[in-house]
Amino acid sequence: CQNDDEFTIVIQGKLRKCREIRHVNTRREIVCPMTEVANACPQACGYCCEDDTNFTFERKNKSLGTCNWIHTDGDKDKQKIRADKYCDVFSNMTGRMGRMIRDAC
Repeated sequence: CQNDDEFTIVIQGKLRKCREIRHVNTRREIVCPMTEVANACPQACGYCCEDDTNFTFERKNKSLGTCNWIHTDGDKDKQKIRADKYCDVFSNMTGRMGRMIRDAC
């Protein structure tokens, strides 16, 4: 599940790539429902559906978190709270710097 590096779209008079969509919630909300954008920028739009089973990140309490912990551990309310809390955060783990948790999970 990768973004098309060649894809561009004009947003508010500026040419934007997928990577410029994913970092701004309002942009995502506006353009990701468009079929063309959703198909070209699935990662940026958060539409990737397969978790990276090797991905870990540091949780707020300094313990390790996994995609499985976010999406399957506990009841649905806890899962939603975890997703809201972590998915739009960039990983701070060595070798994963700059990768949004939403991109892996």
